[in-house]
Amino acid sequence: MEVEKQDFIDLDLLAQRLELIIDKFGKTNKEFSDKSGLSPTKISNVLNHKAKLSIDDINELVRNCSDLMPSPEWFLLGRDTSSPNHSPMLFQEEDKNYSYLVTRIEELVERNNSLKIENEELNKSLKALEKTKKEIDKEIVEIKVYYKNNSFETYLLEDKDSDY
Repeated sequence: MEVEKQDFIDLDLLAQRLELIIDKFGKTNKEFSDKSGLSPTKISNVLNHKAKLSIDDINELVRNCSDLMPSPEWFLLGRDTSSPNHSPMLFQEEDKNYSYLVTRIEELVERNNSLKIENEELNKSLKALEKTKKEIDKEIVEIKVYYKNNSFETYLLEDKDSDY
């Protein structure tokens, strides 16, 4: 029986928690870099999954940014046993910022959907106007009458708008 190997500390999840911490910090990546002690390049590479945090990086983050995380345990393992509810979430659902963001995202999605519908309706109206314009642009310039004896007569219509 083969046992699946599983890391005690999942570095990909650690990168996700780092992103939450940076979001909570609410400043530029450069400012977070100054606070955390990690280079902006290292932070960018970790967030873009081009690099992993080292033990030294993790220690530096815990030492310098513990005020931005529920606990070092949360950052390392995804759970905070120091809080009464042992929540793995950095932001609780009751958190005003979280609720505001969820509400704002829902509003933006709804607005996006209504704009799509408006755009479709405007495109239909534009096509109808173009068709109507083509019909309006049709003016009779001349009339030809063909007779059974293979002769014909052409009648030119006078332009009502012309000055001559």
